[in-house]
Amino acid sequence: MKMRLYKEAQDIAVAAKFPPEVRAEISKECADFLYGKKSFEEAIDKYIETIGFLNPSYVIQRYIQVPQLDNLIKYLEKLIRGSGATGVENRSEAELASMADYNKDYTALLLNCYVKKEKFQAI
Repeated sequence: MKMRLYKEAQDIAVAAKFPPEVRAEISKECADFLYGKKSFEEAIDKYIETIGFLNPSYVIQRYIQVPQLDNLIKYLEKLIRGSGATGVENRSEAELASMADYNKDYTALLLNCYVKKEKFQAI
């Protein structure tokens, strides 16, 4: 990871059957690196792999600026649909209820993004 060999680190994690939390952390580190290089679209794809492990507000704060709204929309759509959300099966009922409350907030944010980008068909 220190050498930024994220693909290799991910391959090792999968082969060694590391827990999904570790693989999500590798994806986060890779996404942060790509974001720093201004490879925003590649970074959002890596952040999507962290759904269910990384607090969504971490990603939202990075992509909330108007030029990045398309990437934020992509992330929020995946987050709300639960695509890529692993680790949900290990959550308690209280955690799942809390996630449902957050989903309402993320849906509202997504709708606001659609309005700002004039994507009325998506609404």
